[in-house]
Amino acid sequence: MNKVIQIVSAIVLGTILIPVSFTTTIGPDEIGVRQSLSGGIGDEDYAAGRVTDLWFFHTVHTLPRGIHLQEFTGQNSLSVRTTGNNVIDVDVALKYIVIPGEGHLIVKEGIKDTYDDKVASIARDFLEKRLATLTNDAIQDTDARVKVAKDALGPLNEQIKQYHAQIVPDGIIVRAIYFPDEYEEKLQQNQLYKMQGRLDTAKKSESEAVQETVTVEKGIDKDVKIERESWNAKIQAARTEVEVEIAKVVAKSNAYDKTRRAEADALCLKAAAEGRLAADKAEALGKKLESEVLASQAGKTYSAIEAVRRFQIGDITLNSFEPDFLQKFGSVAAWRHFFLDQ
Repeated sequence: MNKVIQIVSAIVLGTILIPVSFTTTIGPDEIGVRQSLSGGIGDEDYAAGRVTDLWFFHTVHTLPRGIHLQEFTGQNSLSVRTTGNNVIDVDVALKYIVIPGEGHLIVKEGIKDTYDDKVASIARDFLEKRLATLTNDAIQDTDARVKVAKDALGPLNEQIKQYHAQIVPDGIIVRAIYFPDEYEEKLQQNQLYKMQGRLDTAKKSESEAVQETVTVEKGIDKDVKIERESWNAKIQAARTEVEVEIAKVVAKSNAYDKTRRAEADALCLKAAAEGRLAADKAEALGKKLESEVLASQAGKTYSAIEAVRRFQIGDITLNSFEPDFLQKFGSVAAWRHFFLDQ
């Protein structure tokens, strides 16, 4: 039983230890290259995983699989003489990778430890020449620097591919530029002048805009005034027309009123005259009839009766010198003569 356990344990340990002892792990960020005593450096780049590595027979080399970063900054920055004969320092960052499938060639050519320096040397020389084609003003322009970097990508890759390296897209980054102190001071002064000029231009534009705004406002006010006067004139004209029409209507109404009133007055006067005439005729006729009635014997009698009814005798003074007065006064003949005029 113990022997069986020992055998099983040996098998388990062998299963675990043999792969570990005779293989090497390649990380996900590494390129594996195997070298053997019999065949030399292999023609294969190994990806992440385990690679057979027998003691004293194999040697496994590793290279970075990810992006390499080469920085030209500080004391190591690029020194560029522009077309304006100014020497400037330029900070540049370079991002590149090992060309896929060519890692073993780097090991085979014996440049595993120097290919980074070789790529940096070629890139420095190439970029210094490219940036030297810019003027003092152009090298200060971000767009111009970016264009130089993009244009340099293809030709630079052609030169560094001999070391099995390749710059990634947008892998050339111009970070900063530094002019000499004297020129930097002069440049800052020029920039100050430019900014002052832009400020003056902006103020001038603002003044022109304000003036234009004032002019436009005056024009608007003028147009509004003209339009207001035009509408006032139209309103006045319309009002005048209405007033004229109203005056016409009033005149017609007054004329009609006067005409109808005159006609009514005429009819009234005519009717009044006719009425007075009729009344006069009636009165005359009445008087005539009354005269005729009173002139008749019956009328005279009536008149006498009325006269007697209204007759009042006042104080009578008798004349003693006429002894026959009372006889005459009391006679029927006297009374008939008095009342009937007979």
